[in-house]
Amino acid sequence: MKKLIAFGVIILFFFVSVIPSTGTIAEKKSNPPILDGNTLYVGGSGGGNYSTIQSAINDANPGDTVFVFDESSPYYEHVTLNKVIDLIGEDKNTTIIDAEDIGSVIVIDSPGVNITGFTIRKCEYYPPNAGIRVKTSDNRIYGNIISKNEGYGIYIQSPNNLVFDNIISENNYGINIETRRNEIINNHIKNNYNKGIQLLRGNNLISGNSIIYNGDGGLWTCGIQIWYGDNNEYNEIINNVISNNNPTGIIVMGDNNYISQNQISNNSKIGVEVEGRFVLGGGIGNQIIENNISNNNLYGIYLHATSGTEIIRNNLIGNGRNSFFKLPLIVIFGNKWEENYWSDYNGIMPFKIIPGRILLYLLYEFPWFKFYFRPAKEPYDI
Repeated sequence: MKKLIAFGVIILFFFVSVIPSTGTIAEKKSNPPILDGNTLYVGGSGGGNYSTIQSAINDANPGDTVFVFDESSPYYEHVTLNKVIDLIGEDKNTTIIDAEDIGSVIVIDSPGVNITGFTIRKCEYYPPNAGIRVKTSDNRIYGNIISKNEGYGIYIQSPNNLVFDNIISENNYGINIETRRNEIINNHIKNNYNKGIQLLRGNNLISGNSIIYNGDGGLWTCGIQIWYGDNNEYNEIINNVISNNNPTGIIVMGDNNYISQNQISNNSKIGVEVEGRFVLGGGIGNQIIENNISNNNLYGIYLHATSGTEIIRNNLIGNGRNSFFKLPLIVIFGNKWEENYWSDYNGIMPFKIIPGRILLYLLYEFPWFKFYFRPAKEPYDI
């Protein structure tokens, strides 16, 4: 009976893998084909089933599937995937791999691996330990619960990986990405202690995720942080819900990143914060376009020592202050605001006054304000 159930789950896994998504959020790239080798079984009551996940992986050949029953869960072990296989759990809620706070739970050492159907928990605190540590490319991680890891939930160290439809919660960091061209799509990333997503390199896609209740209120804890650095540019943050993070929804320090079509609301201090080159060497040429930025307690958008930022056709509604800046005099006119809707604009004058401060040598501050013409009179449908 257990093998019949497993066969049904594998058939479902086949259809999930080969039928494209019907949504319009983003194309899912880097999708390796479903493997068609033999199936090795772990746990359960079948004759010849393996008692540990790693022993089944050790005996598997490239192209095989290792199917893990929940009957023998939790599995207290450290799993290394060093060959191209599919690792499938019977039920993500009840098929548990637990590292007991030692090392990483799963390490991917081979490209082209698929992991689905597990609760993955309790890695060790110190980097690079993670619930799933991804050291190779072209892997897919989906349909898992990745929770209660003292280090990273997922730590991605190679390009062209796809992470989708997971619940990533109660980790120190939800996802840490230190390489390019990865896609994080349709995940629930919530209640992570430090950050929901940390980006250390560029050209990554973050789309369709719910990124909520992350951060403990400390310095630079947030929903998403794009760190500074010459290689951390051209990330796309599109169509996410980014709310109730503490204190900030998105922090941008890198250059030339694109933030659009997001719902950024109810963060305890700031919706979007752009930190500039005069502080840490970044924050140049970012685009914040067509977002709903609302009900953030301190600022909707906050620019600090940055230039070349384009802020266009956003709805800025009901924030403590819808916008604020602290800029050196040399770049005071270096950012572009166009056609935004401010809920505190009364429509009488043809311009919007944006309050802020001038910085001199990053030591002294003086009150300042800027005029922006042609503010929108009605909110956009975003």
